[in-house]
Amino acid sequence: MVLVVLLAGCGGGHEKAPQLTKEQYAAALNKLCTSGNRQVAALRLTTDIKTWKQNGQKAAKIADQTVKGFEAVTPPDSLRDAALKYTKASEDLVTAVSDAANAAKNGNTKKFDIALSRQQNSSLQARGYAHELGATACSGESN
Repeated sequence: MVLVVLLAGCGGGHEKAPQLTKEQYAAALNKLCTSGNRQVAALRLTTDIKTWKQNGQKAAKIADQTVKGFEAVTPPDSLRDAALKYTKASEDLVTAVSDAANAAKNGNTKKFDIALSRQQNSSLQARGYAHELGATACSGESN
């Protein structure tokens, strides 16, 4: 069972893009998530610390790129609050993924297990906000 459903994608530039419509914003998030989810699936991460020792750092990089991608697109004013909450939950997920990767690398099972639990919680929160934003690929809904 793959534990991490990263809200991942390629990072964007550092400049903010123009404000998007609700549909454009959801499409941009969906594109990022679809790309990132494909990349994470290829890592074949499980709840086994060995898979994280091998590929956890790659997952952390994908997660970090995700947030950078989200921050590069500007939501419409009507979605600004949900977008901020989504980005915060995604940042928490990035931290948890990085913590799991580091714990696996160091062989610290206790910290690894705690980080996996935090990942699940952050992922659930992010999925709820993604649903509110209409980003079905990010919320786990089928398109």
